[in-house]
Amino acid sequence: MISVSREVTRPFATTVLLNRLAFWNREDLAIWLEPGMDEVSLALTADAWSRTYKSAATTFTGAPASTMSYAVVLQDLTNGFAHWVLWNIPASVTSLPANVDKATMPATPAGSQQCSLGTGDGYFGPGACGNVYEFVVYALSVPTFSPTQATNQTMVRSQLQALPSIVGMASMRARSFAPECP
Repeated sequence: MISVSREVTRPFATTVLLNRLAFWNREDLAIWLEPGMDEVSLALTADAWSRTYKSAATTFTGAPASTMSYAVVLQDLTNGFAHWVLWNIPASVTSLPANVDKATMPATPAGSQQCSLGTGDGYFGPGACGNVYEFVVYALSVPTFSPTQATNQTMVRSQLQALPSIVGMASMRARSFAPECP
């Protein structure tokens, strides 16, 4: 099993507070909690990052020994399409920085590639009122993955999910709740 954690830092907490003070038009994410989860850190992370369109810092642990690379997908389970896919993350990389470069081949993690919904490349976060979103981290037993349509995030996700080289995965689901939701 792979576990995913989010880091809450002083600059991160400052952003959360400034967004609240500015009456930022943002979404709230409702996350189902399991026993033993740190709900305060999780709530702060989900709230602060849900509408910034900046990826959060993420750490991977507990991957199988056969892992040679990782892929990360943010998908809208309500509509059935992917918002963002980042792949070819080397197995030696155990964390992603906050706000991964918005480029097809970001500088960090070196060798990775990404595509997203909307214009440009890079992280594209949750948006629709009441939809269920899921982050999935895949551990792969191949060093690189070469999708046939590397600019179409939904096709990349479909090809990724069909790989026989998936040796582990972890996910986190949440429902978005904007103030205007019924």
